[in-house]
Amino acid sequence: MYKYFKLGNTDVDRQIKVVIMTMIMLVYISSGIFTVVENMDRSPDNQHLFHTSLYFVIVTLLTVGYGDENPETEFGKFIVIFIIVFTIVLIPKQTNELLTLMNL
Repeated sequence: MYKYFKLGNTDVDRQIKVVIMTMIMLVYISSGIFTVVENMDRSPDNQHLFHTSLYFVIVTLLTVGYGDENPETEFGKFIVIFIIVFTIVLIPKQTNELLTLMNL
């Protein structure tokens, strides 16, 4: 009666899509949280924009770290540390599951 959305035909296809969706959601959710945290202490004239946070999170997670955008609040710095640690734990775990399914 109900059709469920299938991520792929095989376990490997599903795991690839899970890894990709996890990375996309991690970037967007982290950018949103970072925007909210950084805007808590700012005046309305100097608000941190979402696309700036998106840029910062992508550059940070790709370990490039240009340094042109930085967290200014202590809580923002804590959030960035949490995002980095969470990414370092989650993405390799899911990639390991993918490699296990591929029998490599």
